[in-house]
Amino acid sequence: MRAAVAEESFRAVARVDLGSLRHNLREARRLAGSGVQIWPAVKADAYGHGLVPVALALQEEGVEGFCVATVEEAALLASACPDTPRLVLGALLPDEIAVLLETSSQTVVCDLAFASDLSRAAASAGRVVGVHLKVDTGMGRLGVRPEQAVETALALDALPGIRLQGIMTHYPCSDEEDLSFSREQTARFSRICDDVIRAIGRPLLRHAANSGAILGLPEGRFDAVRPGIMLYGSYPGPGAPPSARLRPVMTLAARVVFLKDVPAGSTVSYGRTWVAKRPSRIATVSIGYGDGLPRRLSNNGFALVRGMEAPIAGRVCMDMTMLDVTDIPGVRVGDEAVFWGVQRESVLRCDELAWRLSTIPYELTCQVTARVLRVTLR
Repeated sequence: MRAAVAEESFRAVARVDLGSLRHNLREARRLAGSGVQIWPAVKADAYGHGLVPVALALQEEGVEGFCVATVEEAALLASACPDTPRLVLGALLPDEIAVLLETSSQTVVCDLAFASDLSRAAASAGRVVGVHLKVDTGMGRLGVRPEQAVETALALDALPGIRLQGIMTHYPCSDEEDLSFSREQTARFSRICDDVIRAIGRPLLRHAANSGAILGLPEGRFDAVRPGIMLYGSYPGPGAPPSARLRPVMTLAARVVFLKDVPAGSTVSYGRTWVAKRPSRIATVSIGYGDGLPRRLSNNGFALVRGMEAPIAGRVCMDMTMLDVTDIPGVRVGDEAVFWGVQRESVLRCDELAWRLSTIPYELTCQVTARVLRVTLR
């Protein structure tokens, strides 16, 4: 349990700018077009940004639903945002059905075996559960095969306690420059939707688009979209088109706790991998890989201090990281170092940092640990 501590006295902080979140949502809505529903992905604690404050802000903007990965996340949202529908995207186990029913959430269905278990439990409890049929058009992770879609949809529609409300798929490559496979997927999914809707004789909510497809694949937006990383201010991949003006939502910052002047030839941190080429001023900052700062930044990145770039000197430690602030005048103990986000007029984009580390921005924000204070800015 963490004691109550003011932001200005905390060792590391992740500031979450809800104004930027709202701006990014409006950009997603602009691209999605009139009449297209917005179901934001807020799984994994809203990608590390804080599930409840993020969901409340998005609810105020009128989103039509939320997408989560687990029934536990659905339960949190059922308490915080009871009037906004929740869709569990992950494949559930039979022993999770009771929680799903308690939260009155919708779920993805990938096979008839689970659907039968869900039907029995719902009917026994006097409930009707909304389900969305997941069709695997190329992700290879969850869902029925395209040729099974109509048969499965008809079987679902006949089960008591279940109401088939949607049909969905997922893009594996929508964040890449080459969208040829995504376009093939879109055409395939569109045909499947037509066949399923014709077979059951009523409309379904069709949805496929993640952030990459919202940004660069207009034909994939269908009836609803599921924006994720773009809401939090990052592009999903270096190949994604900058068709939206995204603002960073999270700023990850820590404080200078110690300053030291070292002569040329001195070494810093584990392994002595950083050697001073000149007399240098080293700032020790209160953040490390125990807080979610990637160890791959060792000798391979920088932070913003007083709006200027300070190279990381040596290996990132569990609780501390050292910066070379030799060329930044006036640095003091207590000054703030920003590892991604905004400081003064300078911006360190989380997505650009991720690509330089051969990873993705999702990983960086999701790995910020619980001991980093989250502060929401309205």
